[in-house]
Amino acid sequence: MSTLRIVLILFAANILSNKKPYQPLITNKTQQYYKPLATFNGDTSAYLLDNFVTHQQYYLNKPLNVLLKQLEVPVVKCMASFNGGDAEEGCRGLYLYFYPSRTIDKKVRDKKEPAVLVINFKKLLQKEPINSFLMKNTPIAIVMRAYNGQDTNVGNISYVKY
Repeated sequence: MSTLRIVLILFAANILSNKKPYQPLITNKTQQYYKPLATFNGDTSAYLLDNFVTHQQYYLNKPLNVLLKQLEVPVVKCMASFNGGDAEEGCRGLYLYFYPSRTIDKKVRDKKEPAVLVINFKKLLQKEPINSFLMKNTPIAIVMRAYNGQDTNVGNISYVKY
């Protein structure tokens, strides 16, 4: 097992053991449009669409961490979006999942929105230091740590619809 994988596994274990409730970072600019999750009566899809897709202009050209600090719901998993499906070309963005896979499958069967944000980066990220195997179902904190130092500025935000 490579040193990078060992470090990432230990880092993930540390993050999972220090789980804290999510508190959004509200600034003067975001107060203009940001609506707390409670406003949506527990409708995660409506919360994500309104705050992060409809009002994405606040996040464009800013590091992904700005968006992540705003979230009031935890990212359950994330997967990389590779350029043309080819991991060798690099990572063009991330899919952020807010429900476990079984819940998403049930929502799709019931024709409900699955609450999956698609974040495309302004610039293609290099595949290193993390490879495509590690990117699958990897916690968001590990992904962001692995890409530390690379330009993770948001190019656009969209939403998976079924």
